[in-house]
Amino acid sequence: MILLGINAFNRPTEYAGINAWVRLITQLFFTIPGTYPSDPELGIGIQTFRYNFFDEVKDKLKTAIKNQTRKYLPDIPLGAIEVTNAKVQGKDILVVTLSFRVTDSDLQTAYVAVDVASKTI
Repeated sequence: MILLGINAFNRPTEYAGINAWVRLITQLFFTIPGTYPSDPELGIGIQTFRYNFFDEVKDKLKTAIKNQTRKYLPDIPLGAIEVTNAKVQGKDILVVTLSFRVTDSDLQTAYVAVDVASKTI
């Protein structure tokens, strides 16, 4: 799978493999359901989750990631998903661990950290 984008120098670039997969899933994170009237279920809307009740949203978020990826990005070989939280320099950080099964013997892992207060990655 190849994803096209713009790099830091405002030049076209392409992403492949795990880099493309993480960027596509990240787009799902921030897309709020209902943004696209033609497909109102598209998106996880991570910014709408109430992180002060982490234990309650952890499983919902994990399920949403799994369901959205299965439905909208079925070619991505997503394996395990873990959702944890941490404090970094006094800020609450949500950490999403995504494991991708590239081949039977090759498992690659990516970590996506979301700043809870500013809702940014």
